[in-house]
Order: sequence, then C-alpha cells, then structure tokens
Amino acid sequence: MNHMLYHYFKDRSAALMGHSLAAAVCAGYLYLCRVPGGVIAILLIGWCLAEAVVLAAEYYRRRSYFGAIFSSIDRLDKPYLIAELMPLSRRQEDRLYREILYRSGKSVIEEVHRLEREHREYREFIEGWIHEAKVPLTNLSLICENQRGSIFREIREQAEMLNLITEKALFYARLDSVDRDYCIQKLSLRDTALAAIYRHQSYFRRNGVCVENDIPEECTVYCDEKWLEFMLCQVFVNAVKYRRQGQDTAPRIRVFARKGHAETILCVEDNGIGIPVQELPRIFDRGFTGSNGRGKEKDSARATGLGLYLCRKLCSRLGLSVEAESKEGVFTRICFHIPDGSSLFARGDEKANLSNL
Repeated sequence: MNHMLYHYFKDRSAALMGHSLAAAVCAGYLYLCRVPGGVIAILLIGWCLAEAVVLAAEYYRRRSYFGAIFSSIDRLDKPYLIAELMPLSRRQEDRLYREILYRSGKSVIEEVHRLEREHREYREFIEGWIHEAKVPLTNLSLICENQRGSIFREIREQAEMLNLITEKALFYARLDSVDRDYCIQKLSLRDTALAAIYRHQSYFRRNGVCVENDIPEECTVYCDEKWLEFMLCQVFVNAVKYRRQGQDTAPRIRVFARKGHAETILCVEDNGIGIPVQELPRIFDRGFTGSNGRGKEKDSARATGLGLYLCRKLCSRLGLSVEAESKEGVFTRICFHIPDGSSLFARGDEKANLSNL
C-alpha cells in the first residue's frame, strides 16, 4: 500500500507544487491587503484540508478501479481479453487506454487465429504425407515377405523401422487432438502386449533380444488399444537400443502387470545398461537423450529424446500416469498406471450398471 501511495503522490507532484504555489500567492496577496493573519491561516488550513480530501477520494477511487481490473485479469484464461471486461470510467484518459488495449487485444487475437490456422494446416499436411509414405513402406514389406534371402529380410526390417519412425511422427502431430481421437474399451493387456511384441519381432530377433510376456490372460483394463500399443512400442525400441552388448548376460525384456490400489500397473523391464540416477528425473523431457543417447554406438546416434516424451504426454491426455525406475548397469523399468473404473467411459462395451453406484 505504501508503494502505491508513493507512486500516486509522485505522479501528482507537479500538480501539488502548483497548488502550493497558488496558495502561497493567495496568502501573500491577502497579507498585502492587510487581511488579519488568523484569517489567512484559517483559509490556508481549509485549502489544505479540501486538497487532502480530494486526493484521498481520488486515491481510493483509482485503487478500486485498478483492483477490479487486476481481479478480472486473474480470473481470465486469456488475459489479452481484459479490454472486454474493463469497468467503465468517467475519465477520458481511462477510455483512451481501454481503446488502446482493445485494439491491441484484437490484433493479438487475429495473430493467434492466423498461427492456429497455419499450425492446423501444417499438421494436416504432415498427417497426409505420413499416410502416403506408409503405403509404399507397407507394400515394400509385403514384397519382401514372399522373397527369400538375407537381403530381402534386411530390406523388410528396415522398412518396418521406417514405418515405426513415420508412425512416431504421426502420433507426435496428433498430440493436440488425442482427446478427439481415442476409443476407451475393455481390452486384454496380454493381447495388447503381444501385438506390440509381434510388430517388433524382426527387430528383437536381429538384435538377439528375448521377450517374456508374463501378463495373465485374465488381466483386462479399460484403455485405448492403439495409443497403449504405441507407448509399449516406444519402450521396446528404447530397451533394444540401450541393451547391454558384449556381456555374458543375454538381452532380455520382461512385460508384466500387477494390481495396485484402484489401478493396474503395466511394467516393461529390461536388463540393459540402465539410466544414471542424476538423469532419471529428466528422461520424460522433450528432446532429452542423456549420456546413453550420446554414445558412439550406432543405435545411440539415432536417439531423439521423443519416445518417452510422447509416452508421458499421451498418458496425461488419457488419464494415465507413467514412471521409471532404473539402476545403472542392472535394469530399467517403465511402469504405466492404468486406473480402474474406466468402464463408465467405454465405447462399444456393455453399459455400466449405474444403479449400483
């Protein structure tokens, strides 16, 4: 409050000095006219009191006016719209400021709409291009499927990797529209994990990685199958990329699930090189590759730091959570927490019995 008072009187210092000079001139003139000193003193005191009352009233009025504006800003999701909610003022100066803010906000809104339109058009172009690129990649895999020989097997594996890379770009482009592109339904965790494993079987075989699916057949959850399978694929790729090489222990990935408190926890564990403890809190950050991703190995050189970032973003949009545990040189475990009770939001499944709620 003292800070506001200081600036309030500072802004009006010139006017106060003018009023003081006018009072001194009037007092001098009355003194020259032989008006008694007591009368002059009373007049000066009345002048000062009137000035103080005017200043105090103006101060509290201005403080209330700007307090209402700041309260409106705090409640707004888009503060640049404040001109629409500014209280009316009798001062011409305030009206001019309101008009300035209105025009400025209007230009900001127009610019935001232009950027959103450009972003939407770019995203639609990327999605269309990716869909077009996936067609020849799929055809290439089918052509090699019926051919024998190591060269055709290598071409098919590389086509599958390209297909996975383009799919990652597609899912990244669709991050903003996840809430409009999902289908929550009852699904078998074991079958979903098997589908993700099958997509990477050539990749696992080529790198000598053994995959164990220890999820019980009766384990079911309510989730979007496409997005969950995609997240598992990202974790599988990382597990293979950061496997231990040249060691006596064969690379291994284990997929399992366990029940938690009102949730099912789906875990993917590998016996790879692990993650340094100081880097573990940052592995879900966008673009973070860590010391492992900067290695000299061929797989490490391709690290982008987007796989786990996409997993975290997708989990937040789907109401899931993801966490990581690791011990350097021993293991890495990525766990997805899938809450129970999502059957109320399922599509294409039996209707929930609301009478039991």
